[in-house]
Amino acid sequence: PEEVAQATQLLGVDAPWLDGKVSAGSQARSRKSNQQLAQDSPASRQLQPLILQALKREPLFLSAALPRTGFWQAPAGRRWWASGGRMCGPMSI
Repeated sequence: PEEVAQATQLLGVDAPWLDGKVSAGSQARSRKSNQQLAQDSPASRQLQPLILQALKREPLFLSAALPRTGFWQAPAGRRWWASGGRMCGPMSI
């Protein structure tokens, strides 16, 4: 509960949300309809270890999602819209 409250605060109205098209390739750019945290923002830097710690506590996630070797970075915050402009996010932990 404490982690969720911290993440919710970091993903709030004051978070530095950017148009998700900034990270899309040329073909996806015309269809992408989301926002994401600026990766170099303080909110993103605080969320990444928080999310990674939560994921590390889930053995099923670790066995299914992480490579056996190499570096893995926690996902940055995202939120998105369904057709018609209805917001479906922000991402929850």
